[in-house]
Amino acid sequence: MTARHHWCAERILFCFSSNDDKENNDGIDNARVQSFLRKPKNLNKFNDFFSGKGPSALFVHYQPRHNSELEALDQKINGGPSSSFSKQQGAKRSELFVSSGDSVLMNSRCCYFLRQGDQVDASIANDTSLLYGEILDSPLETIKSLLSSTYVPLFAESSEWGDTNEEQKADFNDEMNKFVQNLSVAVESISGGLELRELESTLFESSLSAEQPAEGQTLEEKAQHEAETVAKLEKLLDEWCGQVEGYMESREKNKSSSQQQLEGPKAEIEFWRSRRQQLSSISEQLKRKDCKYVVNTLSTYTKGIKLHTKKSSTVALLRRWKQIETDTTEALNESENNSKYLSTLYRFIEPLYSGTAQGIVDTLPALLNSIKVREHLLLPCCII
Repeated sequence: MTARHHWCAERILFCFSSNDDKENNDGIDNARVQSFLRKPKNLNKFNDFFSGKGPSALFVHYQPRHNSELEALDQKINGGPSSSFSKQQGAKRSELFVSSGDSVLMNSRCCYFLRQGDQVDASIANDTSLLYGEILDSPLETIKSLLSSTYVPLFAESSEWGDTNEEQKADFNDEMNKFVQNLSVAVESISGGLELRELESTLFESSLSAEQPAEGQTLEEKAQHEAETVAKLEKLLDEWCGQVEGYMESREKNKSSSQQQLEGPKAEIEFWRSRRQQLSSISEQLKRKDCKYVVNTLSTYTKGIKLHTKKSSTVALLRRWKQIETDTTEALNESENNSKYLSTLYRFIEPLYSGTAQGIVDTLPALLNSIKVREHLLLPCCII
């Protein structure tokens, strides 16, 4: 191993040695990292990377390997192996491995090495030809922190702008600040928004459609197992319905409150942009695999020959969930349309805040014309 390999080992150890929030691992130390790099397969990857072969970035992960997306999802949700794999493979443990960043579902912190130029001199421990960085559990949070703590102050204080004039410099810094602000809203809506409780992995493989009982299982035991499984799935789906309905109701109250406190058109634009991001987050959760599994399983259960009282309650619950999906989709479409429309007016609105009196006068005709054109395009739809 060269000086560059040892430097990479130090960076890998620095990234993962203080990461104590993982389950199913026995820690990491210098000996383990050195052993990882000395494996012929991994050493060849780093050597090819230094010599300029293959992608310009390498990612080092310390997490369990997964054979499928479902297994990775279940590991991230429950911190343990998926029930469909547990009997065959046992508990998954974290391990060090390398990827190109396009073939692994990241569910924990990872570090990366970025090659600048065609090659890296492996005999030199560290120079600008090889960069190192870390990606946290939330990539968006990583980007936001990097921009807000490093690049925004760096550009704000920089004096090396070449032929750029002061107005162009101010415009660039303003746009970067706006981007960081939008990113902060996105991160907040994802992390602080609605989060549905996940389905237990033990219920993923429960089947309600088999006509014959499992081997060694009586008809009575099968019926009892079916009733217990349905009860658990119904309870979870009812909880999801309550969560989404409560969240949507609180959003509507916040909408009314915000509309009373709006300060100009920029606030309206930001309101609909934030609402779109929040609803997008909800919509993505409704499409989760465990949500679809619960709904499909209960739907299969209700398609029996006799629809008794218990099955009728299940049907009503499924209709309630379907209505929630419809309401969420309609609200998301509304927010997307409003956000898209208002964004087309943004360039006309900006001079109203920072322009001169003459600039505002010159902007108003274009702003009114844009609104007029938009209303003309919507009129046929309204008539229909």
